[in-house]
Amino acid sequence: MLSTKLNSDRKFLYLLGVITLAGFFLRLYGIGSESLTADEASALLRLKFSSFTEMLEGGVRPDGHPAFTQVLLWFWTKCFGWNEFSVRLPFVVFGTASIWLSGIIGRKWFSNTTGLTTAIGISFLQFPLMYSQLARPYAPGLFFTLLAGYFLGQFLNQKTVHKKKIVGFAIAASLAAYSHYFSLLITTLLAIAGIFFVAKEVRWRYLLACGIAVLLFLPHLSITLSQLKVGGIGGPDGWLGKPTPEFLMEHLVFIFNGSRGLLLSIFVVCGISVVLFIRKPNPFQGLAFALWLLPMIIGYIYSINRNPVLQDSVLLFGFPFLLIFIFSGLPDYNIKKWILVFPLTLSFLFLFYVTILNPYHLTAHFGRLKELVSTTINWQKKHSNQKVDVAYNVDADYFVDYYYNRFNVKRVNV
Repeated sequence: MLSTKLNSDRKFLYLLGVITLAGFFLRLYGIGSESLTADEASALLRLKFSSFTEMLEGGVRPDGHPAFTQVLLWFWTKCFGWNEFSVRLPFVVFGTASIWLSGIIGRKWFSNTTGLTTAIGISFLQFPLMYSQLARPYAPGLFFTLLAGYFLGQFLNQKTVHKKKIVGFAIAASLAAYSHYFSLLITTLLAIAGIFFVAKEVRWRYLLACGIAVLLFLPHLSITLSQLKVGGIGGPDGWLGKPTPEFLMEHLVFIFNGSRGLLLSIFVVCGISVVLFIRKPNPFQGLAFALWLLPMIIGYIYSINRNPVLQDSVLLFGFPFLLIFIFSGLPDYNIKKWILVFPLTLSFLFLFYVTILNPYHLTAHFGRLKELVSTTINWQKKHSNQKVDVAYNVDADYFVDYYYNRFNVKRVNV
């Protein structure tokens, strides 16, 4: 029996490793050649301070995000430079690690098949792929949210918990809060749910871990309060409008590669698996669905009544739990070996979409600062500076100056 379990563990970890490695190479593709987005350029612009303290006060406090990403970029760029590849690389690593964690959580909560299929979705769907490449808070927030979920799993069905796991949960939960406020929201929901899921014998240790996480976030509290006063990306001074009632359906289509056919196919499979394989509801199904749905509802209500914040990107942190819920009815492939056909088919389907049917490019979803500058330079070289008038509609000169500096060309006639 022990030998059979070890073989099953090895098989799962091997398959999960292949999926994670494939997702890593997919995320590496193009990160050094694709243009910086305006969002990434704004993050780099907020590093232009002479000291770390000034960066926190002038680059983080007026922003709408917690400090982790700016702190990471502050030290990272000083060590590895400012080119697109080096700036994006740590976020690719965070996004890749999230593939592995999503598979581990799916397996812990349900089955090997659920874990592998969830990891395939995180690895190959455009939604998590895109936000794993951007040098923004999304990939770190996703990773730390899942890491908190992983450590929560270490408290389940346990009579005792090692102090390393207490510290691990506390650090993961606090770093999720330092990464993005929606990852803070989902981690808070996860922590509250954990009170009811962990065994009574270790509940006090779990509460201790939650308390440590809160204490670790306290140094950031003054910045958070300042950011709440400023507002956000919506409202009279922002660019984001209030969400419409159609947001839910539009978001569902968007996260499944913008394909209604793919969305329908996946939910048909979900329905069939429920009918064929689920004999009684599993409380983790309710938890997984709630971790995806509740942040959307809270974000929608907040956006309607106070300040618009709800957009596709902020729902990334709950997306793995939606996949876990959708695939939770799939039986373990150790019991029904034929079920492995499903994750295998899904892998080919998702990869076919992003590589052949509709080849994925990061800047297909954002403005192309690099192309704007290179086109301008070519026109001015061809027709002379005096014959070409140029104007850029950007939030800051740095957005285009970054590429003038990269091309080693002086910006003129702008």
